[in-house]
Amino acid sequence: MKKIKSIFIIIVFAALAVPGLVIWLSPDKTYSANENRYLQTRPSFSWEKVFSGDLQNELTDFASDQFFERDFWTETATIIKKGAGYDDIGGVFLGKDHYYFEKVEDKDISPSRFSQNLSFVNKFIQDNKDLDSAVMLVPSPGTILSDKLPKGAELYNSTGMYAQAESMLKGTSFIDLRPQLQEAAGDYIYYRTDHHWTARGAYIGYRQYCQAKGITPKSYDEFGVVCASKDFYGTLYSKALDPAAVPDEVNIPESLPKVTVEYDGTKHDSIYDESKLQTKDKYTVFFGGNYGEVVINTDSDSNKTLLVVKDSFANSMIPYLLDDYSKIIMIDLRYYRGDLQQEVEDNSVTDLLFLYEMSNFAQDNNLYKLNIFGS
Repeated sequence: MKKIKSIFIIIVFAALAVPGLVIWLSPDKTYSANENRYLQTRPSFSWEKVFSGDLQNELTDFASDQFFERDFWTETATIIKKGAGYDDIGGVFLGKDHYYFEKVEDKDISPSRFSQNLSFVNKFIQDNKDLDSAVMLVPSPGTILSDKLPKGAELYNSTGMYAQAESMLKGTSFIDLRPQLQEAAGDYIYYRTDHHWTARGAYIGYRQYCQAKGITPKSYDEFGVVCASKDFYGTLYSKALDPAAVPDEVNIPESLPKVTVEYDGTKHDSIYDESKLQTKDKYTVFFGGNYGEVVINTDSDSNKTLLVVKDSFANSMIPYLLDDYSKIIMIDLRYYRGDLQQEVEDNSVTDLLFLYEMSNFAQDNNLYKLNIFGS
């Protein structure tokens, strides 16, 4: 009996120790393409980190991020959870028709942060009353495709937020896309495995923007939209790692004017970075991803300059507007370090657009940058 007990202790010890040794002795993985993020590598030691608790946190993240065959075990866990009836995995709702939805609930939205962000935008608009401005807060996929949510799943209350935004934003065109997107809900307007809208959804945003601005929109077919990839697995798939996922198509408009695009200190002759189609995050084919500032010069006959303060939803809508402006400046406040008011003056900006997905806008903590310079 004593011998059996000793063997059992050795087995338990080995089961606990071997995975740790494998993790510690294996080369560090620095990046997860599936999760589109950098992983915690082997932490460095310092007494300061010991006493602050940072070392313990880093070791915990290191063990989690470097776990042997991590993706395999995550997929296995997803299969087991689905078999047990779970439809909320990794912060993602597993919906009908292979649609995934980011789980953003009322508790994830700070009413004070949302109000403050609206105030930041409103002040910038009031400080630039001579600009023809518009605000577009794109509905989350679950707001429009609510019939595809799993039974009992509830997302944040967007209805009240749209009413508040329309009430607080003065002297601007507030573009509410919900009716038009709802009407087109049967079309492919949002990706199944990603949180962004598709080329078709972004076109609806363009069309409504044109209506608000008095611009005659082109038809969808006139843009020559083509399929650039048929095997896109987006950010929501990466959270759930569901083996049953159905890949998305990435479609892009090809009939566009000639452009010169500058970002990250380099110039390009296309708004597309086709090398990104060979990576996991194929949505970054638009402009190569997100940068603090992207400047687009077109051969349009227009004498107007558009400043877009945005999140990544804008990346797939801006291509439709290239014919309508001679210059478009896109600003992503997450990475922008300049003076936005100076940007307006230096570039003789005529038009201003704030374009965010609603839950992104509500949770954004960078909009204060609108008002720290030039006001």
